[in-house]
Amino acid sequence: MFNLLVHGHARWWETPPFSMELSRFKEYSGEHAKSILATDPASLAELADVPTLLMYEVGVSGASSAVVRLGRLANIALAGSELTFEFVPQSERCYLRRDDILRLRQELDIDRFESSRTHWAIKDGDLPPELLELATAAPPLRTVEVVAVELRSAMHRIVDSRAKVLLREMAQLPTEGFNKPWAMLPWLAHQVARPEHHVLLRTAAKTPAARSAVEKILATHAKGDHQADPSWRFALVAFLDRYGSPTEGPVLLRELNHCRTVLAGYAAGQLSVDDGTVQTIAGLLTLCATSRLVQTSLRQEVTIVLRRLLDLRSEATPWPMWSKDGQYHDDMRATAMVAVALQRLGGDKYHTEVARIVEWILGQQRPDGAFGHLGEAGEAVPDVVATTFALEALRRSALAPDISHVLERGERYLQAAQSDIGQWEASGWDTPHVTRVVLQYLHDAPTMLSQVDGFLLMARGFFQRAEDLAWEDGPNNRRLAAIATVHAVEMFLYGVFQHREDLNLSAFRSSGTETIGLRDAMRALQDALRISQPGASLKFRDQLSSLVGRRNGIIHGADEISASQLAEGMKAAKSFIDKYSYDLLKLDLLQ
Repeated sequence: MFNLLVHGHARWWETPPFSMELSRFKEYSGEHAKSILATDPASLAELADVPTLLMYEVGVSGASSAVVRLGRLANIALAGSELTFEFVPQSERCYLRRDDILRLRQELDIDRFESSRTHWAIKDGDLPPELLELATAAPPLRTVEVVAVELRSAMHRIVDSRAKVLLREMAQLPTEGFNKPWAMLPWLAHQVARPEHHVLLRTAAKTPAARSAVEKILATHAKGDHQADPSWRFALVAFLDRYGSPTEGPVLLRELNHCRTVLAGYAAGQLSVDDGTVQTIAGLLTLCATSRLVQTSLRQEVTIVLRRLLDLRSEATPWPMWSKDGQYHDDMRATAMVAVALQRLGGDKYHTEVARIVEWILGQQRPDGAFGHLGEAGEAVPDVVATTFALEALRRSALAPDISHVLERGERYLQAAQSDIGQWEASGWDTPHVTRVVLQYLHDAPTMLSQVDGFLLMARGFFQRAEDLAWEDGPNNRRLAAIATVHAVEMFLYGVFQHREDLNLSAFRSSGTETIGLRDAMRALQDALRISQPGASLKFRDQLSSLVGRRNGIIHGADEISASQLAEGMKAAKSFIDKYSYDLLKLDLLQ
């Protein structure tokens, strides 16, 4: 048996005292962990006698983010909602590389998502001898992460010869997967301040870092340099929706209205395929999908623009472009970007169209894994932008479970196409924008929902419909929105039961034909979670039970529900689905 403790704070393991949230205790643990109780000091003492690894989450930036510490725990104690402890390093060989841990993931029984989750796992079995042999007495030598941290400290000066030296050093370090782009992201965000970067940097809302980001982005916006760039303003609205406060309300409303005007212009104006318009519109739509506020507020304009884009298709292939000889040629960039926009925003009504587009995309992959784009010479060449959006369209499609080899081949191309300092280039796009698009795909890929799941897709569809009805307002629309919201949560829970067989739960009563209902489903899930996390309570359960009561009053007594009551219930439902879809399924269901 051994302990594996992972944390997402960049310096958590640097300075004691140490602690871990009780709610994260025993996640991803083995069978032996069932006998360990946080409320039993004698039980906790067992964990002090076994090897322990202290590791940082993948994606964390810091001078020691790639360093894993090997030792044992001492004085483990329960203090309120946390477990506190001391760490005693191994006497002679106490440092490991995180890459070596992840390379032996299977032997260590580490789940693919586990390295990106703050938690305390109690693993069965022993640490592999080949891993112990890699332990060193001193921290590992300079890594990409270490150099990136030093580069970020130097980048605040306008002219800094040290930054140039560090960039050269970064270029000479070996590339391992996508370690360089992630390590270099803060530097890139400083070089080209864009609202989208802070989502990729995992800036937490309502924190000093978020407040600083808001002030920096608004200062950039006030300069007016981006006023002619519609993508900046769409991204700004999504950014303020996530990170802004009531202080930014007037700016948010003004920019949201500007976005509405832009989409309304495309909805009413003349669209063509010969000037990059399709790519431009599809790009704006994918930005709309990053904000629930934008999606609901601009739903009418988005729906019209999506339909107008579909009307531009040729009969032979989707979304052609004009070449210099005046003939139609396939435009993979536009095709894949529109497919992604339809998947993110369109819902089930575009299922047939998306299926046709995705089947065409699937047949266009090159032997090197790339998808092509028509270059200046009139020939299709490997293209990072086309490949990235094509991979997302495929990953979100019903084909996804059967084409893992296609997705892996495409991601290997993206890995090979990065520069020696971890950036990507594509004709007609600036390098920071291309790099952000690729990193956004890599960030979202593990949580993308393929279009094959009945219960989960129903949950997503019900909630989207509830948002539309709530936005339209009116007594009947509010009633229908409340009913749809309850159904969304109910279908989500049934989907969890279906996918998490280890919970041993069923959506059906003993008859096998009647579902158990939302309240019983929430009770069953809470009981199941308490087996692995004693004392755990299901978040937002009381608010959802209240919404169920209001739904019953609507159905059986035609009761009304106020706008504030509906908003409270929908907020709880969204928070519930967001939390447990990631915690239990590693999905961004409402994406």
